[in-house]
Amino acid sequence: MSENHNRGETARLARMFRVEKLNPLGLAGPTGDSLEEAIESLLNDAVDRVVNTAHTTDFLRAVATEARHQEERWGESHDRFKEPADWFWLVGFLAGKAVHFPEKRLHHIVSSAAALLQWHKAAVAEEKTEEAQAE
Repeated sequence: MSENHNRGETARLARMFRVEKLNPLGLAGPTGDSLEEAIESLLNDAVDRVVNTAHTTDFLRAVATEARHQEERWGESHDRFKEPADWFWLVGFLAGKAVHFPEKRLHHIVSSAAALLQWHKAAVAEEKTEEAQAE
């Protein structure tokens, strides 16, 4: 690949993810990282920005993104042993935040829906486990 193509691709990635981490020549990160390290850093920052940002406009996309964030933050093992009453309490707690904190209402509605998605995922996994044990 030519050096000009690398600069162009790096600049395109920086514009696409609205990240201003490259030096003016587009050859390295602010700490003198190699071009590959700068691009990897850009992509990691962009993924982190998407996953760890509260999305509130496109509901289904926002719920899927929030569910992924919850999985990254808490891990699957955190939910594995929850009982239905635990899920009920969690969803109620998160939905209650939507009532009491109007400035973040949309985010709390999304986080409540994402918790319901996690509950559904756990219930499906539990059913599959029970079916496999029955065979």
